[in-house]
Amino acid sequence: IPRPARTLEPTWTLDPVQDGEREVTLRRVGAEQAVALLYHTPAGPAADSAAFGAVLNALTDTPNGRLHKRLVEAGKARNVFGYGFGLAEPGYLVIGSLLRPTDDLAAARKILLDSVEGLAAEPITAAELKRAQQKAANDFEQTMNDPQNFAIAISESISQGDWRLFFLDRDRTKNLKLDDVNRVAKTWLKPSNRTLGQFVPTEKPDRVPNPQKVDVAATMKDFKGGKAIAAGEAFEATPANIDARTQRFTLPSGLKVALLPKKTRGETVNLQWQAHFGNEANLKGQRLAAQFAANMLMRGTTKHTRAQIADLADAQHATIGVRGNAFAVHADVETRREHLADTLALLAEVLREPAFPAEEFEQLKHQETGKLEADSKEPNAIAGRALTRYLYPRSPDDPRYTATFDEAIAAVGALKLDDVKRFYSEFHGGNNAELAIVGDFDAAAVKAQVTRLFDGWKSKAAYQRVPSPMSEAKATTLTAETPDKANALTQGTLPLPLQDTDADYPALLAAAEVLGQNQFDNRLIARLRIKDGLSYGAGGNLWASQFEPSGGFGFYAIYAPQNRAKVEAGFHEEIQRFARDGINAEELASAKKAYASGVADSWPQGGFEAGMLTDVQQIDRRMDYYTNLHKAVADLTLDQVNAAIRKWIKPENVVWSQAGDFTKTDNKAAVAAPASK
Repeated sequence: IPRPARTLEPTWTLDPVQDGEREVTLRRVGAEQAVALLYHTPAGPAADSAAFGAVLNALTDTPNGRLHKRLVEAGKARNVFGYGFGLAEPGYLVIGSLLRPTDDLAAARKILLDSVEGLAAEPITAAELKRAQQKAANDFEQTMNDPQNFAIAISESISQGDWRLFFLDRDRTKNLKLDDVNRVAKTWLKPSNRTLGQFVPTEKPDRVPNPQKVDVAATMKDFKGGKAIAAGEAFEATPANIDARTQRFTLPSGLKVALLPKKTRGETVNLQWQAHFGNEANLKGQRLAAQFAANMLMRGTTKHTRAQIADLADAQHATIGVRGNAFAVHADVETRREHLADTLALLAEVLREPAFPAEEFEQLKHQETGKLEADSKEPNAIAGRALTRYLYPRSPDDPRYTATFDEAIAAVGALKLDDVKRFYSEFHGGNNAELAIVGDFDAAAVKAQVTRLFDGWKSKAAYQRVPSPMSEAKATTLTAETPDKANALTQGTLPLPLQDTDADYPALLAAAEVLGQNQFDNRLIARLRIKDGLSYGAGGNLWASQFEPSGGFGFYAIYAPQNRAKVEAGFHEEIQRFARDGINAEELASAKKAYASGVADSWPQGGFEAGMLTDVQQIDRRMDYYTNLHKAVADLTLDQVNAAIRKWIKPENVVWSQAGDFTKTDNKAAVAAPASK
């Protein structure tokens, strides 16, 4: 028989280790019950493969096997069986039993599990090993004496990679040591590696109906549409148009309000509220109480429970989200014109009349603790927290402090409801706040209602924005081990003394699009994902403060831990090339297009506009800032962008943080990578 001309398709990956028990039950007409266990095993050529034959014989041999005695001889099953498949790749071992319909399946299942997975406590004996070796020797002789069986056996060995494996297995079985047999049993026959299958004879299986194809044309023949959705107006969401249409006023108590009435699709209305509180001195030690005070607002008021608030919001076709941190509380709302008055009243109730129910407080603590515990094992959260702690070292009572996971969990456990109530009473108010409403509404009616709902509500505590200066941290690489995690994460931050009013800010926005910010076309993803095939996702982003020279350039990549060194090398080479050579004309054109597309996509959205209006009110900025910014990006020259890159992008100043299961991989340090710390 000539050798085939074709070649077998290579197997690129192997199945990962099974992590936990699996079970399947089949119920249909049948005359007997069955229960079986399947365990993954090494490939056939592996040195330990021969030991499985001895284990199978000790368990399933008739009449000497343990399962035969415990199930068949005891009258609990009709028979027992076992077989193993040694394959070119990892194989499997099956051990099971067939039972009469009147036999106790649950009892047989327990005996089967206890006998197989109890081998660690009840090891194979020397007598059982000797019996298995003798049987294997007899089987070998019989195979050699039967040309047909010998040909089949040799073909099985060929399929594993070499015909001589048939004879190697003979020798390995002959030389088996008792300790090795029990080691193999203990290593592989365990619950986490087990899949259990059961067949339960059922005279009339309770099945779901058989799915049928649907004639869509017939189904839709008499369909009539519902009420048409209001289309809205053709409003061009440019900064100038938004500025011209927006009505601004300030309540006597200090709340700044911006109203942008316009016809919208579905008569939708978007609202954003943000209230700021405290200062660097009076917020000391209040970080967690401030966070919980904000997160408790939607969990019950003096008039409505949490569930009732959710029902009211649903009835008003509204979504209301409230969140906060140590410095501010934010609310994002979407509703419809006909429900805006009720939704505004509900939001005011949530913000001004919280009840802080004790059971909701304990539930929130439990949820927050669980999230922290989960994050403490995840590479993304670990790398990010380590990076923030290094970039911004603070004292633990500073409201800007980033706690370790252990510190955060302990702080949540120690937090008292009275602390949260006290913080709310002292710090919350509407005098240092901004409110923006965008969409289909009557401006005069809304202005009157906002005045009634919020005027006179003031915080008792003095307010001055807590500064957030640029990080002065020196370049380093932080590394954290996250055992048994398939993905790793590398994050980097290049601190920059950058404010969004800086003359180079437009040029750096374009540069960021090229290096990492354009989601579909940037240098980092082109290198790490497309060219090198290392990263599932990679990129970067630029940020700059509205208040002070404090910004940065961030980088990230998600990858398999064994690729860490290559990812490090890719990052350093691309950032070095970017800083050294800048970008080209084609990249600049693409960056301008991507930036303009982002503006065109986001600015017409009511939620974005509301957020923008609250921000500009906070810093007393007019919308023409954005008109000028968009024009500056559109008018950029290649020389301007490359000059900004040379001035600002210093690869040697990047702080790196990485987390993953690096202990089992050969990760040599990348060339030019900073020293680990």
